[in-house]
Amino acid sequence: MEVRVSFYGSLSNHAGGRTRTVRVEGNPPTVADLRRAVARQFPEVAPHLEHTAVGMGTELFPDEAVLRTDQDISLLPPVSGG
Repeated sequence: MEVRVSFYGSLSNHAGGRTRTVRVEGNPPTVADLRRAVARQFPEVAPHLEHTAVGMGTELFPDEAVLRTDQDISLLPPVSGG
């Protein structure tokens, strides 16, 4: 399955752009499968994935959640502030 992924914050620099298409394997494909696919396709993003939240629409999802092609997928790096 191919999904459109938006990379936020510094992840967009590592992915070479804000929105990219990612090919995800799995039956059905899960968030964990998406993380593996992103790591393969965008090696510079891989070190940051452990601490990256995955959102679909307006919700955040755990690794076992099933992906849907009709959802916008976002990768959100940790945020800090003061």
